[in-house]
Amino acid sequence: MIYIASVITRSHVSSARAFALSLSKTQKKFQLFTLVVDGLRKEDSWINGFPELNALFPEDLQYPPYEEMTTYYDAFELCNAMRPVFLSYLLKVRKLPSIIYMDTDILMVGTIPEPQKLLLEGEFGFCPHVRWSYPADGLYPNNWHLPLYGPYNSGFMVFNHSPVSLEVLDFLSRQLKTHCFNSTPTCFVDQTWLPTVVSLYAREFVPLTDPGLNIAYWNLHERKLTKQNEVIYAESSPAVFFHLSGFDRANPTVVSKWTNRVTFDTHPLMNEVCGIYLAALEKFDGERVSGYRFDRIDGREHSAQQREDQYCRLQSGVPKHLMPFTSPTPSSTSHKS
Repeated sequence: MIYIASVITRSHVSSARAFALSLSKTQKKFQLFTLVVDGLRKEDSWINGFPELNALFPEDLQYPPYEEMTTYYDAFELCNAMRPVFLSYLLKVRKLPSIIYMDTDILMVGTIPEPQKLLLEGEFGFCPHVRWSYPADGLYPNNWHLPLYGPYNSGFMVFNHSPVSLEVLDFLSRQLKTHCFNSTPTCFVDQTWLPTVVSLYAREFVPLTDPGLNIAYWNLHERKLTKQNEVIYAESSPAVFFHLSGFDRANPTVVSKWTNRVTFDTHPLMNEVCGIYLAALEKFDGERVSGYRFDRIDGREHSAQQREDQYCRLQSGVPKHLMPFTSPTPSSTSHKS
């Protein structure tokens, strides 16, 4: 049995169902756990009508800092900040032997290996964004983005149930309680902290470098896709899953809004991959809920400036130059992963 966890907002239930569908087509034995970070068990009971998600809500975790975090994090930031809290809960309280975290903007095309095979003698693992640098061709993402967004992608992580893994998740939970902002170059959510974790626990860390894992726009410059006997390969490895970050169902002519390096012309097999993914999203399109619950607090709009002001009030003892806010990266070169 493989245990998989995802974190979403209510507005992404449809993408979570599409992810669960692709899991059911490729995995023999698995159980998915989905944390709905802006959900309430009573008010959002409709989500329980989708048993494949095995939905949990923040109240189930009994994590005291959560309420305060909703006042200064936006949806993207809160999802990232609650990941280690949720994974720790599943290992400690649900007593799972291991857990794989996966984002829901993922299309499974193959069978994911057991955590023991992925980690070998290690205790936890992350996927490097790239193994090879980008060519100096003026396209993006490029090498300038690597230090901004970190060497590891947090959309796919593996943890054994061990003292070291619990220490790692506790460390991340403590840092992300107050420092999980999407404000590059100062901070890019949880990925800012992954190199520190790797440094602190280097002996127990395993880089997940199989080319068939976590295929995405940021690494397709180094992974040639081919198809043989109905199986897609990345280099010589059978593809396991595609991480389709930035794919927009409203504009399906683009592989990802975060890149101009990878297109359907440069990578024609992505036409097939994104077509399958789009069909899965459209299957559950009617189940989308608009809005993030905490965009409004006490009936009033809660703006980005109000979130920043609230954070600064709560962190009043911190010098302003150490606050994790800065002007955004220019849109012409920004991307997310």
